[in-house]
Amino acid sequence: MIMANNVSGHYKRSVSSALQIGFGNVGGIVASNIFLQSEAPRYTTGYGVSLSFLGLCALSSTVLFFGIKRENKKRGRGERDYRLEKDDAHNMGDDHPSWRFTS
Repeated sequence: MIMANNVSGHYKRSVSSALQIGFGNVGGIVASNIFLQSEAPRYTTGYGVSLSFLGLCALSSTVLFFGIKRENKKRGRGERDYRLEKDDAHNMGDDHPSWRFTS
């Protein structure tokens, strides 16, 4: 999934894209501290942490996928239409009931 497709409004989209890139770059900092020279050539700590984070990412992505599907179904059934009664209904972005998330 592309994060920018699931965020509406230029402020939210720019901040979310910056956060995504920032968290991605933290991987380099983490990698330089978990691949210990004393464990060469097997690097059990480094590969163990990397594999754990890959599992966490897979689990989080799966939960997000089904959460997005569920939210889109609720919006399709009209369960979010009450939001249109607010004063700022014209400027709701991805909170608007007609907005659909991509998966």
